Amino acid sequence: MRFIPKSYPYNSWQFWLIGIGLVLLVAVPRLTALNQYRIVDEADRWRWAEDFVLALNNGDLAATRVGDGYPGIVPVWAESIWVFGEAARRSLLEGGWIGDAGLGKLFHEWDRSAYLYQQRLPIVLLNTALALAIIWVTWRLFGRRVALLSGLLIALDPFYLSDSRVNRAEAVITGFMTLSILFLIYYGRKKQFRYVLLSAICGGLSFLTKIQALAILPAIALAGGWIVFADKSDGSAWSLNKERVRRLGELGIAWALIAAATWVALWPAMWVTPLETLDLVYGYATRKVGAEGVKLFFMGETFEDIDPGPIFYPFVLLMRTTPLTVLGLLAAAIVPWRWRGRTKPGAWPPTTGSAILLTYVVVYALAMTLGSHKQDRYLMPIFLALDILAALGLVFAWAWLKEKLEVGSRKYEVGDKNRTPYSLLLTSPVLKSVLFAGAFAVQLAAVLPHHPYYYSYFNPLFGGGATAVRT
Repeated sequence: MRFIPKSYPYNSWQFWLIGIGLVLLVAVPRLTALNQYRIVDEADRWRWAEDFVLALNNGDLAATRVGDGYPGIVPVWAESIWVFGEAARRSLLEGGWIGDAGLGKLFHEWDRSAYLYQQRLPIVLLNTALALAIIWVTWRLFGRRVALLSGLLIALDPFYLSDSRVNRAEAVITGFMTLSILFLIYYGRKKQFRYVLLSAICGGLSFLTKIQALAILPAIALAGGWIVFADKSDGSAWSLNKERVRRLGELGIAWALIAAATWVALWPAMWVTPLETLDLVYGYATRKVGAEGVKLFFMGETFEDIDPGPIFYPFVLLMRTTPLTVLGLLAAAIVPWRWRGRTKPGAWPPTTGSAILLTYVVVYALAMTLGSHKQDRYLMPIFLALDILAALGLVFAWAWLKEKLEVGSRKYEVGDKNRTPYSLLLTSPVLKSVLFAGAFAVQLAAVLPHHPYYYSYFNPLFGGGATAVRT
């Protein structure tokens, strides 16, 4: 990649101040008012956690094949660790392990609505950690400005926020899938195998969370091809030869084996009943590719066990994004063409990284569209990639505008090599802070009225809730 981002050193006060601000920005909207409503699927997910904990407590590994093949194992592990921690605390107080009876009492207590916070907390903390990890990797890949803007968009993305606060899998797979793609981009930049390892582990964790995440595989294959064939280290880019094909094959096999090993290592049922466990997941996946279970109101019609059609997800995309994200995506689509042909470092967005993110967005959305079982939340895994692309667009639109104003002002300063008033204004830290505060205010104004029930958010640019209730 030609784009090498600048960042603050880790020991600077600016770095730690920004870090604390990002942690608060991500955590506060996720960790507040968690007791106020319950959504569909949450009761089932809590039952799965109960069954998983009791299976582990009794050493019955086959019984960890919980649920209907979803598989939901990563959220179940998060809940189980949380429950065992509380069980250990009670055991210390009682002077001995509380056993099945004590675990049953704990589950009975936490099953009440008043304890909904306890049920949700491990999943919310996991989603918070994933969001922060995505922002961190984005910082390392694309620099501070892109990371700050994408952090703002990710932290206050109402669609992502909605499932980040509940015991359901969509936000979890969104985090793992996005990290998997970002680590693969990092591998393209660094050529260090540990980033393939991290990407594959995140991929395996996403499959363990919800089997729908398998739709990432075509994007992983295309991303690997982009990384291998765009590489100029052994000659001209995009040349087809046996060495590059071999490298791509090795990359794909390594990724798949690591993801599979992650799947097996973290699902105890796979250790003792692998065929039965895989059959359960296969049955679930094949059912969900069809229209079974579809219950939707869309474009004034009710769809039950019927595919609502190919325009469903494009419409979801428009209605669930925020105005600031739409603006950034428009800038990302337009500004690079205004800068085509430039060789100045930083003049172009990082082409490999942005191309891989865009490939992931398009391929995953297409895979979801081909399936008949559609729900708006199934499109969520592309939203954080869209937030990062939007941040790239906003940052480079600002750089392009600054350059145009500087060039225009120099026409009237023949022979003057000093910085122009426009240059001084546009590079002012105060102006940059004001602009970021403005972006924060715009995003907050769109999202805050819906706290804590972010499911009610719809993009005001396209009619907001008034349009949503009709369509």
